[in-house]
Amino acid sequence: MIAADNTNSNQAGGAGGASEIDKGGGGAPAGNGGGSVRLPRAILPKRYDIALETDLDQACFKGRVEITIEVLEETSVIVLNSADLDISSAELYLAGQAAAEKTVPPLGASQPLTVGLDATNERVIFTPSEPISPGQYLLNCEYTGVLNDQLKGFYLSTFKDQAGQTQRLGITQFESTNARRAFPCWDEPDFKAAFALKLTVEKDLLAVSSMEAVSETEAKTEGSSDSDAEAPAVAATVAAKKTVAFASTPIISPYLLAFVVGPLERSAVQVVNTTHGTIPLAIVHPPDQGHLCHFSQQVADFSLKFLTKYFDIAYLGDKLDLIAAPDFAFGAMENVGCVTFREVLLLLDEATSATQEQIRACDVIAHELAHMWFGNLVTMSWWNGIWLKEAFATFMELLVCDAFEPEWKRWELFCLSRAAAMEVDGLHQTRPIEYPVSTPDEAEGMYDLLSYEKGAAVVRMLEQFLTPEIFRDAIRHYLREHAYSNCDTADLWAALEEISAVPVGQTMDSWIYAAGFPLVWVEQLDDTTWRLTQERFCYLPEAKPDEADQAVSTQNWQIPLVLSHNQPPSNANLSRPAQPNPSQPQPAVPRPAQPNSPRLTRHLLMSESSLELSLPADTEWILPNSGGDSFIRCGYRGANPLQTARDDLTPSERFILLDDAWALLLSNKFDLAAFLRLLSGFKTETSLAVWTRVLGICQSLRHILPDWAEASAQQWFKALFQPEFERLGGVAENARPDFDTGAPAVPTEPDSDTGKPATPTASNQPEVLARLFGGLTILGGDRHLLDWARSQVGANFKSADLSADIQVEAIRAVASYGQTADFETSLERYANANSPQEKDRYLNALALFPHEAEFARTLELSLSSDVRTQDAPYLLRAALKHRRLGEMAWQFVKQHWGEMSAKFPSNSIGRMLEGVTGLSQMPHDVETFLTMHRVPQAEKMIAQHLEMLKVNAGFRTACQNKLGAWFCLVGGEQPSPRN
Repeated sequence: MIAADNTNSNQAGGAGGASEIDKGGGGAPAGNGGGSVRLPRAILPKRYDIALETDLDQACFKGRVEITIEVLEETSVIVLNSADLDISSAELYLAGQAAAEKTVPPLGASQPLTVGLDATNERVIFTPSEPISPGQYLLNCEYTGVLNDQLKGFYLSTFKDQAGQTQRLGITQFESTNARRAFPCWDEPDFKAAFALKLTVEKDLLAVSSMEAVSETEAKTEGSSDSDAEAPAVAATVAAKKTVAFASTPIISPYLLAFVVGPLERSAVQVVNTTHGTIPLAIVHPPDQGHLCHFSQQVADFSLKFLTKYFDIAYLGDKLDLIAAPDFAFGAMENVGCVTFREVLLLLDEATSATQEQIRACDVIAHELAHMWFGNLVTMSWWNGIWLKEAFATFMELLVCDAFEPEWKRWELFCLSRAAAMEVDGLHQTRPIEYPVSTPDEAEGMYDLLSYEKGAAVVRMLEQFLTPEIFRDAIRHYLREHAYSNCDTADLWAALEEISAVPVGQTMDSWIYAAGFPLVWVEQLDDTTWRLTQERFCYLPEAKPDEADQAVSTQNWQIPLVLSHNQPPSNANLSRPAQPNPSQPQPAVPRPAQPNSPRLTRHLLMSESSLELSLPADTEWILPNSGGDSFIRCGYRGANPLQTARDDLTPSERFILLDDAWALLLSNKFDLAAFLRLLSGFKTETSLAVWTRVLGICQSLRHILPDWAEASAQQWFKALFQPEFERLGGVAENARPDFDTGAPAVPTEPDSDTGKPATPTASNQPEVLARLFGGLTILGGDRHLLDWARSQVGANFKSADLSADIQVEAIRAVASYGQTADFETSLERYANANSPQEKDRYLNALALFPHEAEFARTLELSLSSDVRTQDAPYLLRAALKHRRLGEMAWQFVKQHWGEMSAKFPSNSIGRMLEGVTGLSQMPHDVETFLTMHRVPQAEKMIAQHLEMLKVNAGFRTACQNKLGAWFCLVGGEQPSPRN
């Protein structure tokens, strides 16, 4: 699964900046957790036979489930999960009997089971008249339920067809603990079983599930029983229905089953030929959207081939449907054979979608398909191990997307995601990647930057340390050893150690079971001696008073380092710690530098608090995080020599140079003027990832800028962005920018294994230019470009052959300086968009308008039926981050808190509140309100938001006037009098 806003193109900017997400104690492993919420282990489910009949008009369903169970020890109760279901009857039969010959086992005189409910723990308790002996049984339940509007369990979704008529469909979202809302079950990941499903639906509807349909027969319904007047009933009808039966699934966890019923269409089936067999692939979509399926099919085809070859294991299902869901709380969900997506992440046209929109779609598709192996074939034992699937799926999405389109430079862009994770992990209110989980609310809170982005960054660090080939072989071994079963982190470490012969667990436990990450200080002691020292990085100096946090604060990480410096010395000049610990892994054998390389690079394992290096006297600079793959920050005692060696650094290294300096500035470990001088040196930058970070930081600076310095700041921003913008050709009316890309791209032969089409790769320069266009207009206030953007938006981009990347930035620029007429245009385009991407562009722009009248309309719109509940929280998050009107949005949220809590998907409330980090002028009011209004499913996330708000408030207090004075000074203006 991937969160709706877990975007990898965020700008990760603290201090109220443009972060768009949207993912403990010491070194001891967290247990399986669970406490009393875990179900008893005396009974194991083996197979579910589920029959459901839906009534979309009445938004309800009735069902029957027959569960084959194995009783391991004598028990007097059968306890499983159920929520929001009305169970009318339950019986227990001996296993192995034909349906017409079922006999009641020897349970005394009472044949049915007594039904008891534990609503607090979402359980149903079936009680026989006598204890049940060990053996196999069939548990039969009949029940009814409601298609809810909370986007979880089995829920109702709607869309409008081309005639403007509202169409209904039923769709499932079971992760983490919501299968129990569709049928009674053992709703925990280690209760794996096979699932066979029959759906009875209106004859003209499409029914899709995890496996292929094996039969379709005509059926009629006469309505459900009226024996219980309080139970929701399926309305009587004489209309013909059909019953669709699906093949039994492999052994999977309950949360991985899925089904969809509605007036949808399936694209033509594409047969994917992988190294381990063929896979039928199709896209399921609303009518008249078939023309938006090609890109996703191409990505899915490539991903399945790549992943099957990488894992060297066959796909575990018999087909693959990708479902475009009109209403979906998350970004996507990896259900076996029936993967569900937000429409914007699945339906797009290559000709009209922006590069960032294509990258995001490719990311999410690859992520969910990676789960077919990491998560579905091998599953974590309990929700504390969510990182085992999410971190690896995130890591694999990057491998896939980098191979799918190398010109996207996906690993460079991942620097943005890693920076966003570091922002959270630099707080005292962070948590370890693996963290004890006891309740469904706590499980929901695990879907955050730490499980996804930090987890993926740590996996990447480990892969680079072991080498990609050894790492891949170890992962193959892990998946084969544990196929169709459940695992813990220790099982992964054991597999990696067996193949690599490296004590991986000893090295990695500090990264998985401890909160935070290290800051490595670099200090030159004399002409030939350099020292590295590690400490925990935190934005705020004070530590939490509990002992666990103190233990983490003083611990040492075992840090895999790729260390480079400018002058290649002999290997003997690099020393190990003076007193190595024999129980710790020692530095790896140095790897040779690339031929003709100006630097020497070797891999080290820094296991002590400090490490001294003996280098030649003419060493000018040292880079402990060469390549940028270690999850660390670096600081320099004294002047940072890398600031004058920028041309020797890769784009990822330039990124971390800037990002580390920004983090040190926010934590009061770096001088503001020195940072601004460093930032001004990036005007010749060429990397999209680095420019995105520069722009995010500039937005953060502008967020706290005093009004009297805004004109000077605009001139400074323009001076920063203009040179590269002009080098790339700028924008010319009625013409696409003319890029100097050098030699034309040469088509390559398709890969024999992946089958990727032989098409020339596109340069990422159009997106760089588009980002700079946004910087010049929104931050620089360039009136000429703003007028040009308004003319293009007004003409709906029909008068110019503009890239979609420029269109995205033009819409944002016009909104940022927009008037009432511009607002009306955005509203109209949102309502009548031609694609999900266009709809999102105009919706998001509504939160940028500068005047109170339009902004108030945006706030009211968020609670109206015109904005889906899946989208409204993220619109409000953007509104809360508005530089001038964020307080107005906050008052609106407080006023409508009850309505939002009831209406919005529960997983989105914490993400909506990430917007409060921009309210640095009023931290106490925010903290007081959120302390009084708890959000159980996001307590840790909200604690992080409040601490980040404190960081940003401190930065505002310390630097606001200094920042304004600096801009006025470099802009040639004198600052106005101020207090």
